[in-house]
Amino acid sequence: MLIGEISPANFIEDIQDIDNDNCYEIIVNEDDKECDKPHAAGYRERVIYKWNIDKLVPISREKIPPPQEENK
Repeated sequence: MLIGEISPANFIEDIQDIDNDNCYEIIVNEDDKECDKPHAAGYRERVIYKWNIDKLVPISREKIPPPQEENK
């Protein structure tokens, strides 16, 4: 997976060396693929990608809780 293949609909939240190994990790918020909703209404996951020789591989996935709906 190359950086352009992560997804144009998701945004890169941060790029940093999280584990101090002199290699940058890319933190992205992606659609939660287990959620059965369209992109605009779906839930998100925070995914951390790391370079592994010649490609990016996900090393961590964390579900982002949905925002609380306001009482109407």
